[in-house]
Amino acid sequence: MEGKDIYLSFKNKKFRKKLISVIEKFNPDIIHCQFGYEALMLLDNYFNPNKKFVISFMGYDASAKLKLNVYRKKIGHYLSFKNVFPIYCSKYLKNNLIINNIKFNKEHLVLYFGTNTEFFKRKSYNRSRKLLIFLQVSSFKEKKGHLYTLTAFKKFLDNNPNVHFNLVLTGRVDEFKEYKIIKKLTIDLGLENIVKFVGWVTPEETKELFEKAHFFVQHSITASDGDQEGMPNSIMEAMAMELPVISTYNSGIIELVEDGVNGYLVNEKDIENYAIKINDIIHWGYLKLNRDKIIESFEIGKHIDTLLNFYNKII
Repeated sequence: MEGKDIYLSFKNKKFRKKLISVIEKFNPDIIHCQFGYEALMLLDNYFNPNKKFVISFMGYDASAKLKLNVYRKKIGHYLSFKNVFPIYCSKYLKNNLIINNIKFNKEHLVLYFGTNTEFFKRKSYNRSRKLLIFLQVSSFKEKKGHLYTLTAFKKFLDNNPNVHFNLVLTGRVDEFKEYKIIKKLTIDLGLENIVKFVGWVTPEETKELFEKAHFFVQHSITASDGDQEGMPNSIMEAMAMELPVISTYNSGIIELVEDGVNGYLVNEKDIENYAIKINDIIHWGYLKLNRDKIIESFEIGKHIDTLLNFYNKII
């Protein structure tokens, strides 16, 4: 991976010319870049000391990409300027930059993602428990931990043959090669009648899945390339819908889910404990306190207000 460092340059005369034309026509007070890696594409082609730049770090840009020496140097170079301001979606990601000796502007912000709590609001509390529904809403990326979830559910099933349940998984089946591995493991473990692959879902369909589910699971891990979560939106949405959660001590998740309160957290790849927590959580009902926590600290309106206040501060 280090050998590819020399290619991390995005300078392009044609792109620069178009970029300058758009920026000068719009003349923004602030240019806000989503993701640190993509921010380099802009900053390599347009850097004006009289403009304010904000860079939001979301996940892989403050985890996997930090393995690249040239990325660390370049992102650190731009963050050293007084007119470049970082925003982190979790304290964990902020600390990732610190431990990599990347210094940044004293005016920075940890800003959790916002959830539309009016949209993600439970309508019914009378779901039948004859068939327990566990749900994971995510892509089929390695860091989402599906392989460990399937293995843990197999162990849970072997120990509890009389518990009737489905594990519902969303995600595009043609987007990630990981899906084929997950599908094969489902068959190999004899879970094809229990695991339901529903494909890509809209926000409305996601809400309906939350409405039907009893529990939310996401065994997030640090992927083989170092990629980590930022702050999973799906967990926030599930909590807004009052679902108990089983997840892992991974990145920003620990700032969202408190073990034994909002559900359970287990160590990454700890299948034994994961299976135990699946068994434990089947006795839980819906949790109003989960929704209260999202409204208090992760509501979209508060997210927007905090961001606007930050803009005004740096201007």
